Amino acid sequence: MLESLHSSLVTPSKKCLNELNNLKDQLETYLEKLERYFHEHEVLISEIEESEQFAEILSCVGTLQSIFNQLDDSEIPNLLQSSYEDSKEQTLCSILGLDDEVANFLKTRDPGIRDHQTDEQWIQDYIDEKDKELVDSKDRETDFRVFGFNSVKSKALSKLVESNPYADHQKASHWARDHIKHEFSYNILLAGHTQEGVTEPFNSSRSHDVKFDIPTDDTTNTVKVKAVDTSKLSKTEIHQEQWLNDYISQEQNSIEGAKYWFHGTDHKSALNIVQGGIDVEASQRGRDFSDGKGFYLSTSYEMAHVWPTSRFKKTKTAVIVFKAPADIFPEDDGMSFQEDSEDWKRVVSFFRKRKQCLMREERKRHLRNKYIFGPMSGDGSKVSVPGWAPNAMVPNRFQLCIRDEDLAEDFYSGGRNIDQVIFFH
Repeated sequence: MLESLHSSLVTPSKKCLNELNNLKDQLETYLEKLERYFHEHEVLISEIEESEQFAEILSCVGTLQSIFNQLDDSEIPNLLQSSYEDSKEQTLCSILGLDDEVANFLKTRDPGIRDHQTDEQWIQDYIDEKDKELVDSKDRETDFRVFGFNSVKSKALSKLVESNPYADHQKASHWARDHIKHEFSYNILLAGHTQEGVTEPFNSSRSHDVKFDIPTDDTTNTVKVKAVDTSKLSKTEIHQEQWLNDYISQEQNSIEGAKYWFHGTDHKSALNIVQGGIDVEASQRGRDFSDGKGFYLSTSYEMAHVWPTSRFKKTKTAVIVFKAPADIFPEDDGMSFQEDSEDWKRVVSFFRKRKQCLMREERKRHLRNKYIFGPMSGDGSKVSVPGWAPNAMVPNRFQLCIRDEDLAEDFYSGGRNIDQVIFFH
């Protein structure tokens, strides 16, 4: 390798080019392993040191380090430094796994306009525009490349989505936007870091399985919401916990039969909802029953428990349990489906296709709905396929989308309708 690096930089030899290509391949292999490990694991340092995957990564690092030591003795570092001008946009995109086209997109925004919103919002806008241009989705890895991710990140994200039990429920653009949001919220290089967990100010003893209170933000009429810290449970283990029996055993396929409603999320988001209420504007575009405005809940505790664990990077998860009377959802204010009927298919197609494909009157009627209840789609990822019509997930999982701000306020009821919040660690 060292001999190749000392070859002519103006007219590199075939051996030099082969060696540099070999370096590129080894770097890609190393980065792919590191990406997968970073997104799949949330472990303690002591556990990392004992991991077989981590040992494999260290081996790659050793190989690369020996190559970089040889690079230090060549003229290549100086050549690269003189021909490459870094910028904060390129640094940001490097952290996120985005390519130079996204960095250029950020750099070329008019300064007066760019300051109007955050870099996260601009990147989300970029993905949204690319999604509109994507008329023929080939595979997830290719789609991620279209959305601006580099080859290494695209491959890593694609493999992670494929291992997700709900992969086919959402388009690749959903997972792309979710990844960007998650990185800005949790990546230590972008969001900062604190050792304090979100529940520590309320559970200072850090005891598990002991109830504590979280006060809402309403200073004139504060409500104390019950919460508990507990150990992380697998999908199988939740069925063995007696204290979850009432949640798991309830009827799931109707609004009238549901006593509890479940919202699975991460710790930070759970705390925000408990203290500040429900934000119906926080939803992503192109979902089953909404296109940018909707708060989703499930009648299935299992679904809410598993959903937040399906993210790319494993985080500390939480389930908010709401207990609201059925008469809060008048029949005339929304729609309710018990199966994937033709009417259900029309509604899901309408929102998945960004409020297109329906006549004006039917379109207006759907947009007026304050809530929609029905089965989750199982193939929302295929919405770009010509002739696509949605099918429900099998077995059925039912969801409620609250689309109206006033209804969301009534459902939240200043925190009084929250039965409890479960924080998993």
